[in-house]
Amino acid sequence: MTNEKVIEILEEVKLNNDSLSQYFKGFDEAFEIAINSIKKQIPKKPIPEDCFTCPSCEGYLIYGDKYCQECGQLIDWDLEGEDDDNT
Repeated sequence: MTNEKVIEILEEVKLNNDSLSQYFKGFDEAFEIAINSIKKQIPKKPIPEDCFTCPSCEGYLIYGDKYCQECGQLIDWDLEGEDDDNT
């Protein structure tokens, strides 16, 4: 199962289970944390401006770091393949 599919399922469960949030304090917050944590494991390309910044939090990146030191976003440094959608 892909991270994207897990996110889809969690968001669907969160939307369709209002009754659970009545019984479990923090249900919505726990689901939001889980969804955001999984989203950060999907690699995103850095934003190349004057220096590289994180696409999630806009924090500064050190070239080659696997994760953003500010928010934990997984970084995809394959900048050459940015426009290549044909694999």
